[in-house]
Amino acid sequence: MIIKRFSALLLTLSVSLCAEINKEELNKLNVGALLVKDMTSKQMLYAKEPFKELKPASLTKVMTALIAIEQGNLGRPVTITREMTRVEPTIAGYRRGDVIRLEDMIKATMIKSDNDAAKAIAIAVGGSEERFVAMMNAKAKAIGMRHTHFTNPCGYDDKQHYSTPKDLL
Repeated sequence: MIIKRFSALLLTLSVSLCAEINKEELNKLNVGALLVKDMTSKQMLYAKEPFKELKPASLTKVMTALIAIEQGNLGRPVTITREMTRVEPTIAGYRRGDVIRLEDMIKATMIKSDNDAAKAIAIAVGGSEERFVAMMNAKAKAIGMRHTHFTNPCGYDDKQHYSTPKDLL
């Protein structure tokens, strides 16, 4: 179901143990791009369009969470503003005036893929969504993601919001 639902989404798989890979079965998957790598030996086991620029969707939230974690002070309380609640589903249901710990917003972002949590993180950490997106792009470049560009902290589709399987891996 997930593969069909996100068939346009790139899919990056990590394999912890070297196993026999059925390339014929992998070729049948309806995905735009795919990488399978043995993370122990660092050997690439399968690649389909590893440099294809695709919409990363909610994988964007990994970068959102990373920046929030790196800024520290995870116990910091964040007061939810009206702007933070103006998002499309999926949402945690925050209301203006709620006070939520940054750590809890990170959990909502990563576990439930809540867009209001991701947007609240962006505004709380970056001062504005635009400044946070600039932080995301700077971090991507700093860690070697040469074919990635973010336009929002949630993963909304946008022609200028893209990544590649290689960058995500």
